[in-house]
Amino acid sequence: MKSDNPQVEDGYTKIVNSIVEALCQTDLSGTEMRMVLFLLRKTYGWNKKIDAISQSQFAEGVNINRRNVNREIKRLINRNIQ
Repeated sequence: MKSDNPQVEDGYTKIVNSIVEALCQTDLSGTEMRMVLFLLRKTYGWNKKIDAISQSQFAEGVNINRRNVNREIKRLINRNIQ
């Protein structure tokens, strides 16, 4: 994390409770969860419902190899997490 003492004043991502509850009940791998959290940050975190997020943005934001981004996105889509 960027700060030793995170504060709401530094920014936050408002996520609907039903999404958080669904994520809590979904068995995701660590990478899948990071992908979903990154997606939520890039959309809801900027008050957007959708956004064009490049593979390189995902790779950097989730700390995975760019070649693996497409595979992880396909896994999430196959599990109807979109």
